[in-house]
This record gives sequence, C-alpha cells and structure tokens, in this order.
Amino acid sequence: MRWLFLAIWILAGPVQADRATVLCVQNQLAALGHDPGPIDGILGGQTRRAFSALNTDLGEDAYRFRLTRGSAIVLCRELGAGQIALRQYWPATKSRVNLEFGAAITETTKRAVSVFTNQTLAQFSTVLGMPLADTVSVFVSDDIREIQRYFKRVHGRSGQSAADRAFLRRVCSKDNQVSGFANPDAVVICLPQGDPGFDPYDTRLAGTTRRHSSPKAVVKQDNRNLRTVIFHELVHAAQFQLTGEYGAYQNSQHTVGPEWLVEGAAVVLAEFLEVLFKPPKDLVFRVSKSVGGALPGLQRFERFPRNEKDIPDLYGQGSLAAVMLVEEKEFAHLLEFYRLIGLDYKWRDAFLQVFDVRIKDFYAAFDGFDSDAAAASLRPPGPTNTPDAATQSPSGTANAPGQSTSP
Repeated sequence: MRWLFLAIWILAGPVQADRATVLCVQNQLAALGHDPGPIDGILGGQTRRAFSALNTDLGEDAYRFRLTRGSAIVLCRELGAGQIALRQYWPATKSRVNLEFGAAITETTKRAVSVFTNQTLAQFSTVLGMPLADTVSVFVSDDIREIQRYFKRVHGRSGQSAADRAFLRRVCSKDNQVSGFANPDAVVICLPQGDPGFDPYDTRLAGTTRRHSSPKAVVKQDNRNLRTVIFHELVHAAQFQLTGEYGAYQNSQHTVGPEWLVEGAAVVLAEFLEVLFKPPKDLVFRVSKSVGGALPGLQRFERFPRNEKDIPDLYGQGSLAAVMLVEEKEFAHLLEFYRLIGLDYKWRDAFLQVFDVRIKDFYAAFDGFDSDAAAASLRPPGPTNTPDAATQSPSGTANAPGQSTSP
C-alpha cells in the first residue's frame, strides 16, 4: 500500500453559500407544517422561527445545533433520513453529482470519473447506510491554471495567494501521478499533464503516448490510482456534509475532529469500498505491513502537520488507527462519528459514543501497538471476501431524535 498525495484545502475566503440546501430545509419545514416564509433559498428569521417551532414539537428530542447556512445540510439530510417522503427535497435526489472537466480531459477519462464517482456515492447508501443529501461537485483537470479559474468562479477568489499557489504545486504537480483534494464546496482531481485516457471498461489506456515496459500492469495501476483518489476525496465530501462544515471554517467552535481520523477514515473507507469489502482484520494486516514498527505519538496528528515530511506518517498512522477502531465495529461507524459531530456533539464525546472508548485510552493503546507484530500475527491464510460484515448500518449509536440512518 502506498500513500497517494491527497488533501483537504481550506480556503481563507468566504465559502459560497449553498442555496439548494436552504431550499431543501424550507421545503421540508413547510411539508411538516411549519411556515418558513418565502421558499427562496435565503436563510432568514422566518425560516429560523420555523426551525424553532419544529424543535418545540420535538421537545427533549430537539436538534441541538444552531441553524446556519452551513448546518442546513445537516438538517436537510436528517429530516430526509427520518422520513423518506422528505428526501424528494434533497438536492442529491435531482442530481447526485455535478461533474466538470478541463479542456484536455479525454472522453474515456470522463467516463471513468463518472463511473467511479457514481459508484462511490451509491455505496455510501447501499453499503454504509449513510446516503448523502447534497449534490457533490467534482472538477477534473491536468492544468493548475484551470483549477485556479474554477475556484475563482466558485469562491470568488483565484487561488493566487502564495499559500494557495504552494498548495496547488504540492498537490497537483506530481509527475505521472493522480492526486486530489477536497474542500466544503468541491472535490478536485488533478491528473498528470497530457491525460492518457483512463477507462474503467478497457484493459488499455486509450490514446496513451507514455512508454512502459509492462503496459497492461501500468494501466491497471493507473486506473486503480484514479479510483482510489476519487473514493478518498468523496469520503472527505461526506465528512463535510455530515458535519455541516460548509460554513464552519468561519466558526471557531466547530471542528471535524482529529486530523488523523479525517485522513485515516478516508483512506480506510476508500480501501474498504475498493477491495470488495475486505473485513477489518485483512485491512489491519495490510495497513500494519505498510506502516511498520512501533507507532508512538498519534495525538500529535490532531492537527495537520506543519512539516511536510510528517505527512506520510499522518496518513499511515491515521489509517492504522482508523482500521483499529473498526476492527470490532462496522465500517459505517467511521461516518457515524461525523454525523454525531454534525448533530453538535463535541468530537471527543462523539468518539466515545461511537467507538466505546475514551480518546485518551485509545491513544495509550495505539502508542503501545507494534505494527510489525500485528502484521505477522494477522497474516491472512488466503483471499477472503466477506461482504456480509459490510452491509450492516451502525447499531447502538446515538441517532438524531426519532431519526434513522437507513437509506
């Protein structure tokens, strides 16, 4: 297992308001008998009063979070999860994904991205029991200048600051490597310059001009890298939706939890979905073997490391920690943790609720873990494929009042 460069890009400027999620909430409140005022996608006083009236009806089961443009997606999803009739107002019901491509992207790559993206979003619902309510925007390009123009259009800023340029060079300037990043508004997939033409239905790269000693092997690896990056970044999109992080980076009180779990959960869920639902012990073996040795100091990765040399350790240790957490649980618990944060749980409380362990105790256990010994003891006897372990939704976790995570 090798770590592709994947990231979350937090823009310093204002995040574009998603009127579609506010429209969703307004329509849902109206359907429940609470007048939100004009259904116009603008979160005003009357819509907030309708939300307060809903909470009054719910009593002790009231939602604990404040309704904002960011948290509107949380309410939109939760109401639809609890009452299927209210899902008609989900933006994702009309359009699950909005795909845009740079000028040089080939038709075969467009098809591959579409297949992998729709496959992953469907699996959030059918496999993990956590359907997403909002449309996911994905932009694919092999040109940093196109990406800058895209974010100028989406965010009203060009990505031309020194920090933004440095980030894009670090993520999107990898020779012959697929990479990507996500922020609350969009997923971006960076392709090698001169898109070779990825195709999920072909054993060859259409139109490739690169020379390889073993083209068939490289084609499979290239297609897998594209699929892995898409899976990984869509998990980040799910984390943003479940926590209501659209506007939260201007809110000092809100957090998505420790960075090691943000990235570790994305790696593990992507691996889980990609390798036909490998059971946790298989993934513990795979990740332990790739990391190696004793692994002290997970707590230092609660925030993203400033030193770029520490980034591989963030991904490696975060992945191992995430797969250890689900060794005795279903994989869907990794998303349930973020759902509880969206419901205004502090992340340490959500961690205890979902994984049945205090964070300080988990850190102590992790610091005493020897990944080499684990890899040796967990070596699987042969190929296994047990999808049954993956098809169950979280059980025993706290739901929103009267709500269900079942699709």
